[in-house]
Amino acid sequence: MLIVNFTNGFGNNLFQYIAGRLLAENLNRELLIMPPYENYYGLDCFKELGLIKDGMIINDFKEKKVKIVDDKNYIGMYGYKTRCSLILKGYFEDYRYYINHLTKIKSWFPQLKEQSKLNLAFHLRLGDRLYYKESYDRNGIINPKPEKYLEAIRKFHFDKLYIITDMPSLKKMSISDFSKIEYHFNPLKENKNTQSLENAYHNYKILIEVFEKLDADIVHSSIIKDFLFMKSFKQILFQHSTTAWWAAILGNAKTVGVYRSWRPFKKEKNKNLSEVPIDGWFNWS
Repeated sequence: MLIVNFTNGFGNNLFQYIAGRLLAENLNRELLIMPPYENYYGLDCFKELGLIKDGMIINDFKEKKVKIVDDKNYIGMYGYKTRCSLILKGYFEDYRYYINHLTKIKSWFPQLKEQSKLNLAFHLRLGDRLYYKESYDRNGIINPKPEKYLEAIRKFHFDKLYIITDMPSLKKMSISDFSKIEYHFNPLKENKNTQSLENAYHNYKILIEVFEKLDADIVHSSIIKDFLFMKSFKQILFQHSTTAWWAAILGNAKTVGVYRSWRPFKKEKNKNLSEVPIDGWFNWS
């Protein structure tokens, strides 16, 4: 068997599931999923996509003879002969793992009708990232700055702009209401590497003042509905969203703008997802 160890986050899980399934099919292994905690929300997303069933989910694994598959040895595991169980642990965010298997990967996912109009989906991931120190420059200003988003939007020719966001709205609100917004992970509550509530709120207000001037429809639904909605677009813009990356890949988007540096604060551990060599993809910064 091959067990995929899910971490928290649907976008992360897409990479983990796809990497695990490709390897499981290559090795003719049974594919199982181990969630990060009981009643993990991400499992419902995969069930709705038809990718996993209840019998594929395990919450514990006690077999002693196992081999760990991570980002360092993943490619070398293709054709692996030993029959011990495998546990996939890592993020597997490397386009080279998938670029030659896109036809197969797309066949696993539900096929949607593409939008007839040349609309633009702008995936604006804020939420918990408003609290990460890495999201800000040394002066406490959020990166990318709002004008950079506007420059990127102007690179597209579109009929209608849709902003798909993890925020319940993109409207002005009090700091009290802002502090009560719940995310799948809240760094402020965990007190992990956070900006202050006051600075996160200040930068949120700056962003809202800019985006309110755009003639855009704001979309905030469930994770899976937002993912499938993005997947239907021919044009997609995002910063470093793993969910939007797969929506663009799986939906055959013709024009895709992805942030050039991806997540530069990770330095040598940064991913190559902005460098994927697909026609129509371009970098913005």
